[in-house]
Amino acid sequence: MNISDLMDIGELEALCKSCTALTGVPTTLLDREGAVLIAAGWQDICIRFHRAHPVTAARCLKSDTVRSGHVATGERYTAYRCKNGLVTISVPITIQGEHIGDFLIGQFLFAPPDRDFFIRQAEEFGFDADAYLEALGRVPVISEDRVLKMMDFFSHLTHLFNEMALTTKRVRDANAALQTANEQLQAEVEERKWTEEKIRETEHRSAVLLGAIPDLMFVLSRDGEYRDFQVPDIRLLALPPGEIIGKNIRDAGFTPDQVDTILQAIGRAIETEELQCLEYELAVPSGIGQFEARLLALSDREVLCIVRDITERKQAEAIRMRAFQQIERNIEQIAVLADHVRQPLQVIQGMADLTDDAKATKTISNQVERINDYIRELDQGWIESRKIRTFLQRHEML
Repeated sequence: MNISDLMDIGELEALCKSCTALTGVPTTLLDREGAVLIAAGWQDICIRFHRAHPVTAARCLKSDTVRSGHVATGERYTAYRCKNGLVTISVPITIQGEHIGDFLIGQFLFAPPDRDFFIRQAEEFGFDADAYLEALGRVPVISEDRVLKMMDFFSHLTHLFNEMALTTKRVRDANAALQTANEQLQAEVEERKWTEEKIRETEHRSAVLLGAIPDLMFVLSRDGEYRDFQVPDIRLLALPPGEIIGKNIRDAGFTPDQVDTILQAIGRAIETEELQCLEYELAVPSGIGQFEARLLALSDREVLCIVRDITERKQAEAIRMRAFQQIERNIEQIAVLADHVRQPLQVIQGMADLTDDAKATKTISNQVERINDYIRELDQGWIESRKIRTFLQRHEML
């Protein structure tokens, strides 16, 4: 935490200058690292001499040890005489127990200066004695009683700084928390929008896929109540679309036996969690339809029923069966016809053999043989037809 982040340094500097003008005592604001943020009314003896020489400047920096000590003990302020001979009072600035800086009052003296001390100091560090002593003469001398009265004011002023900094920190913390909350809310809103968009995409995709399925789909309860449905052609519905939900299969035109069969299939699907299949006939707006139903458990209370219109398939099977039966009759008629033709041929051949006309006998025999060839071809076709029929039957094509 940095004091410059919590206080308006420009306004504090104006305040420090006003305090210096009123009291005649320099005021200073340091950050917690000891860096000078504000220096109002500093004495020339410090600026031109003490802080300009490396040894005396190092003595000035030792005040950090004093400041750290009084912060640790919790004192309201600490007055100390630096190694260079001047008095400074330090008032800590803390926020929720954290030391963030110091407000300093000084440089000044509690009593007239010991000129010999400062003369020796000028000689030790090579200061211009006259200029040094002249600067010393401008250092204010303030009694301890007056200092105590001043410190009451400065302590309250520092307390005000602390409160201002704390208020600023709380406001900034609250703003930061609000910003974080807003960012989280925005992220949640964006995520929700993304989720809703994905849901819409999924619903659209599901609707497209369902719309492309030619089968009817129903969600049925264990007792046969319609819970939901999806159909490609309402002409295949036994009930008006707006009346299906909430109705029971008993209301859809099924016979009592069909209702019992469907309810048993629903029960088996739920109990065994295995696919159940059944076929049924039902009157719908498009006519009497043949349907195949497949039932699969969705939960312990509902099943998904996928219904396929197999009317055309059943009609095709019926046509195919009639055609097969006609083929069977035709094959049998060919066999009978061949036998019927052979008998007259045998008679004709016998009569030809009894004639005295050898040429006529030969002609008749040739024609009889030709007819027999035709009959043998019919026999061979009958055999091939039987083989084909057996093949088709074996592969369930007839």
